[in-house]
Amino acid sequence: MNLFHTGPHMSFKRTLSIAGLSLSIAGFANAEVESSISASHESNYIFRGTDAGEDAFGAGYNVSTSAAGLDWSLGLGHKSTDFTDEQAFSVAASTALGGNVNLSVGLQHYNWTAADNLSEVAVGLGTSAAGLDLSASIFFNIADSDGDEYYELSASKHICLGGGLSATVAVTYGDWGIADFTTASVSLNKSLSDDVSAGIGYTYVDSDLTDEDTVIGLSISVGL
Repeated sequence: MNLFHTGPHMSFKRTLSIAGLSLSIAGFANAEVESSISASHESNYIFRGTDAGEDAFGAGYNVSTSAAGLDWSLGLGHKSTDFTDEQAFSVAASTALGGNVNLSVGLQHYNWTAADNLSEVAVGLGTSAAGLDLSASIFFNIADSDGDEYYELSASKHICLGGGLSATVAVTYGDWGIADFTTASVSLNKSLSDDVSAGIGYTYVDSDLTDEDTVIGLSISVGL
């Protein structure tokens, strides 16, 4: 993988389809929508264990809603480092399968100035057990660029500290075929108001593709 160094008569069936589509559109129109914007800075940008540059500034816009029996999310992002610029897009739908298990299916695309673009179909399962949030995901590469499927496992613990302050501890393992990596992170998030929150995070990265590394990040998010 070349990535960061490395007519008049209408059938009854069609009538039903159009009616169903109209109902779906009406469902989205009546759904409550939540959105937010964010800004961030990281000392390094490590994309799936791969060094994508230092001094990373980012901005994002996220939208979420529930409609047609599914939870929907859409994300747009830009990130700039001393090595590359990145534009990212994602859309996903999720649903509860029962037994405290959620299924999510989505599409995501990355556009880089210093590497081949990447488009993926993502499928993931998530659950909670023993106070931990657990997830397993697989990402299928559908771009023209070379690359294998990417697999990811993660476990995280969210801790409410009071006074609008919370902490999250997480461990992630990823395997991209050409290499694998592990990250361990801790982050603090402070709610500044009903719509504004700020965070700081520390991440340790152990990867086959880079030397052991640490990342310090700052972020702020504003609900719209």
